Amino acid sequence: MLTILLTSAAFAQAPEKSDTEVIIAKETIVDFIGVEVTGNTVAPDLRIVQEWTRPKADSLIVLRTSFQTEMNHSVENVK
Repeated sequence: MLTILLTSAAFAQAPEKSDTEVIIAKETIVDFIGVEVTGNTVAPDLRIVQEWTRPKADSLIVLRTSFQTEMNHSVENVK
C-alpha cells in the first residue's frame, strides 16, 4: 500500500512551461480586390409532402370488453 502511494506521488509533476506564446488575431480581413472568385451553390433535393396517412398496423394490445369469467370465479371463491 505504501509503495502505491509513493509511486503515484512520483508521477504528480507540474507540466513543463514553454517560452513560446501563441497569439490569435480576433479579426482576419481578406482582401479580394483584383481576384476573381467563382463557385456554384449546391442545394439539397427537397420534396414537399402534401398528404399524410396514418400507418396501417394492428395494435399489439388486445382490449378486453368483459370480465365475466373472473367475476364468476371470484363468486365461487367466496361461497
